[in-house]
Amino acid sequence: MADKNKEIEFGVKIKNPKAVKAYLRRNSKKEQVFHISRDIYKNKSKYFIKISKETTGKTTSAVFSLKEDLLSKGVAEGLKVAEEIDVKVSKEQLNKLVDIVRLFSFKKKTHFKKTRYQYQIQGVVVTVDEYDGGVNLEVEGSSQDKVTRVVKQIPYEETTG
Repeated sequence: MADKNKEIEFGVKIKNPKAVKAYLRRNSKKEQVFHISRDIYKNKSKYFIKISKETTGKTTSAVFSLKEDLLSKGVAEGLKVAEEIDVKVSKEQLNKLVDIVRLFSFKKKTHFKKTRYQYQIQGVVVTVDEYDGGVNLEVEGSSQDKVTRVVKQIPYEETTG
């Protein structure tokens, strides 16, 4: 069993999101669509903080996350294992947590919005995230074997360059 604070994930930028989503719709019981607004805070530690507001339908929730910063270690794509803790909070709690984050010298580094299409396939979570700058495919599960098995079935085309 995976460590509950470890995220096992495959990620890649793709150039064929329509074909990938069509495949995922055929092979998943349901598709969930989220509109996400996210701020990223960093300091000189090995972690970064994500402050997210996620809307699906008429429901908006807030999520506070602490995640190991693999990008700063040069790991951007492929199979990754990182420490991550996600906590759903109220909007009021989220505002207080942002104040605490700033007290620990975390600075807001970026803000972005994305639309997330999420599916469950063979016990793993598959997401297609559409940003202004491109589209990412992510496959997250409890073991590297489960993640790799599902990744091999998805007809994605990796973006080059």
